[in-house]
Amino acid sequence: MWASGRSLFGAWCSLESSFSAEIAARSGFDYVCIDMQHGLSDFSSLLPALQAVYAGGSLELVRVPENQPWMIMKSLDLGARGVIVPLIDFPEMAAKAAAAVRYPPGGRRSYGPTRAGVVLDDPSPDVHGRAACIVMIESQDALRSVVEIARVPGVDALYIGPADLSLSLDLPLPGREPNPTFEEAAATVLEAAVNAGIYAGIHCTDAATARRRQAQGFHMINVVSDVQLLRRGFASELSLAQDEHKPR
Repeated sequence: MWASGRSLFGAWCSLESSFSAEIAARSGFDYVCIDMQHGLSDFSSLLPALQAVYAGGSLELVRVPENQPWMIMKSLDLGARGVIVPLIDFPEMAAKAAAAVRYPPGGRRSYGPTRAGVVLDDPSPDVHGRAACIVMIESQDALRSVVEIARVPGVDALYIGPADLSLSLDLPLPGREPNPTFEEAAATVLEAAVNAGIYAGIHCTDAATARRRQAQGFHMINVVSDVQLLRRGFASELSLAQDEHKPR
């Protein structure tokens, strides 16, 4: 996934819409993540969304609803190139996620790449076992354990969830201006990933923040979500229309 050696920019799909996913992929993002935790997609809508991302030329990621092996395995069998697993607080939880991504002897993933075998055109477990295991750091417990989590075999990346991590640290939700306490926490996660020889990702909601995170050294950066773009776009166009017709 990180073969290019550069930071990857991604888009987030919260809508249950394969068309939204296709538009995101065709816009040139390195990856598109289908959010099954807080987004509207479920397993009945995941397949067409993954097909749309694949057709659009981006890497297909899925944020699973929770750290359940069957959810991880099902997402990968449907063709996801990696999973983002939420709420990983301790090394044991990271190991559970990694085991669901890897085939034996390195893991416990059951072999059955139903669509993945078609898309990758190779039934070899070695090929399918390369899927990315990305674990989310979202709590004080995770922050305290981040060095150990980063060293869990099979974990490819740490991914910061800024909203939940901020709430756990008793901070306001992230805004445009950096919070010093949060920035210190983010730097801790980045350092743990780099020292362990894995990658660090972070969720952003606008291009300016994404550029700042890239400059800090993050390898995987979500730029924006479909819902955010729709809300901003509708509000902006309405505001422009209303301003145009205000009495002079």
